[in-house]
Amino acid sequence: MTKTQFAKFAIAGLIFAVVNILILSALTDFLGIYYILSSIIAFFLGSTGNFLLNKKWTFKERMRHDLLAKYIKAMSVNITAVVITIALLFILTEFLNIYYLISQTIAMAVAFVANFIGNKKIVFVSQ
Repeated sequence: MTKTQFAKFAIAGLIFAVVNILILSALTDFLGIYYILSSIIAFFLGSTGNFLLNKKWTFKERMRHDLLAKYIKAMSVNITAVVITIALLFILTEFLNIYYLISQTIAMAVAFVANFIGNKKIVFVSQ
C-alpha cells in the first residue's frame, strides 16, 4: 500500500460518499423508501462506479484485466462494508436518535477502513 493509493482511494471514496448521500436522501425523502432500504440501494448503485474508478485510477489496472473476476471480488468486499454501514446506521439512528444522513456519513467513514483493506488485500492484490 502506498500513500498515493490510499489518498486516491480516499478521494474515490469521498466521491462515492457524496453520491451515496444524494441517492439515499432522494430515495428516502422524495420517494418515501425506508432509510435502511434506501441505504442498501444507494450503496450498491455507487459501488460499480467506485470499483471502476479504483480499478483504473487508484490501482492503475487496465479495464479488461480480470474485470468480471475483480468485480465479483469487489462486490464481496462491499457486502462486508454494507453490513457494517447498515448496522451502524440503524444503531445510530434508532438508538441514539441521530439524523439518518449524519448516521450514514459516520457509518460510511467507519466502513471505509474495512473497504480499503478488503480492496487492497482481496481485490487488487498485485498492486
